[in-house]
Amino acid sequence: MATLSSQSEQIAVSVLKLLNAHGYSFQHTVIRLLENLFSEGKSRWLIDGVEFPVTAGGQTTHIDFILKSKTGRTYMVVECKRADPAKAKWCFTRAPYTMRNPRPTEVIFEQFSLNALGLVTRRAMPAYANEGPYHLGLELRTGEIGDGKGQRNQAINEAITQVLRGTSGLINHLEETASRRPETTLIRFVPVIVTTAEICVSNIDIGGADLRTGNLPHQEVQIDSPNSIWFTHNRSPALKPNAPSATATSDFNNFSAALRNEFARSVAIINTDGIEEFMSWDLEEWLW
Repeated sequence: MATLSSQSEQIAVSVLKLLNAHGYSFQHTVIRLLENLFSEGKSRWLIDGVEFPVTAGGQTTHIDFILKSKTGRTYMVVECKRADPAKAKWCFTRAPYTMRNPRPTEVIFEQFSLNALGLVTRRAMPAYANEGPYHLGLELRTGEIGDGKGQRNQAINEAITQVLRGTSGLINHLEETASRRPETTLIRFVPVIVTTAEICVSNIDIGGADLRTGNLPHQEVQIDSPNSIWFTHNRSPALKPNAPSATATSDFNNFSAALRNEFARSVAIINTDGIEEFMSWDLEEWLW
């Protein structure tokens, strides 16, 4: 029979394993780091809510945490993703075709507007990065032992879906609790994923496959390892906020305009080595 001491040790090991696998410890360690960076004047972002419950598309979720700028005009909606060690290398590439008349360095965010009459609207707000966003993400094997959850290759998509649902849910919360303001209030939202995964990017031209086989030819591929990237995803209709869009096109069959106005939204993906640099950047000045 196991002694009380050995039982306690077994429980402790199990608790630590579950906390690590579910990412709770990673999430709260990131929060502590951000608190320290803010108090030391190395970050422009204040933690303004942890595990904040919201609803979007009929589904309830919890935002890992919300960061607010000093002006209160910009919010980061943050999802922490501890990657399975066996698949903790995320590699991204660009799609050569996204919509008609693409803007190569454009990233697109959501803006919430509340006017003096209490009318709430939202609109797509573009910004322009030094480098264009990526559109496809692949999870690569690392050779490490995994968490035993299987190799579903869905961690990137799940994280993006979660952070976009959280962003729309936060806009829904603001719409539900809005009251009249003397002047129009504008708030912009930046979805952010912080991950333990190593980020790599490639220059592969995925439009150059052999039409007979569907396979890309062997080619020289350049791989870089940035600490952060922008990723643009065409969210599903269920992930949109409830508030009416002020950028909806009157041309009902202009699908490229619909993509830009309603569906394409950009997410910052940051690994742990890039947290301090990203949080010290004057993102708000760039957005506004």
